[in-house]
Amino acid sequence: MTSHQAYLDAFQRYMTEGDTTELLPYLASDSKQQHSEHFLAIYRNGFIKSAIGALESNFPTLAYLLSAEHFFYLARTYIERYPPACATLVGYGMPTTDQDNKHPSFLEYLAADVSMQEQPYLLDLGTLDQAWLQTLNAEKDEAITLEQVQTLIDAGEDLSLLSMSLITSSKMIALSFNVFELWTQVRFSETERSDKQKLVDNFVNGEFSKEAVEVLFWQQDNQVQAKLLNLAESHFLHSLLSTASLVKAEAAAVKVDEVFDLSLLFADLLHGQLLKLVSPYN
Repeated sequence: MTSHQAYLDAFQRYMTEGDTTELLPYLASDSKQQHSEHFLAIYRNGFIKSAIGALESNFPTLAYLLSAEHFFYLARTYIERYPPACATLVGYGMPTTDQDNKHPSFLEYLAADVSMQEQPYLLDLGTLDQAWLQTLNAEKDEAITLEQVQTLIDAGEDLSLLSMSLITSSKMIALSFNVFELWTQVRFSETERSDKQKLVDNFVNGEFSKEAVEVLFWQQDNQVQAKLLNLAESHFLHSLLSTASLVKAEAAAVKVDEVFDLSLLFADLLHGQLLKLVSPYN
């Protein structure tokens, strides 16, 4: 290893871990060393501030609902234990499949924190933030259009027999608490902070109840969309993902809702550009 590479490795370790042991030989000696360490600390503080900013950007609802001091503490302790592996900080705190840099996501880390157990719905709000960003950065593919469906109908195709699935960017998120409306209001509403706080207070004081729900995220025209699903819709979409069969998916939905109307949901899925044709052999 060259001395230059060794210096870069030592500097990276200092930035991520705060350990100057390997960096000391490269610092000025005697009276100038203390000044050099102080100068380096400025760089590390900037690094930590940027990482905290990335977590705040990736989990804005959590950052909003927690006190600034509490979020800073949770973010700082996460950064010190699991520093960023990517210089761009894109997706920092998100789940990773990189085996060389495998570490808990920010939400997994928070789940073990005692303060989160006192407000368990906060993890669901963070899960929605996480799903939004993952959907934004998801792989894109072509959805079947209304025009293509009409062409198939004109050609005498039976749509119910075609193999279909959801587009790649779609993601179904299970929540322990029905915080979807709260999340949309806090994250996207342009109302005053005092009005948002009233909504939060009303939820915590009067509407805070455990209710398992699912939310569908997907990308449409380069924007993230989200929809709270009812039970029949959840069963339909799960079945469609596993079988690629509209007939089987409809049967799954009817089991939980006898008046389930496939035509209405199919129209909504087409309009939302959520469906794609797949090979029956996939």
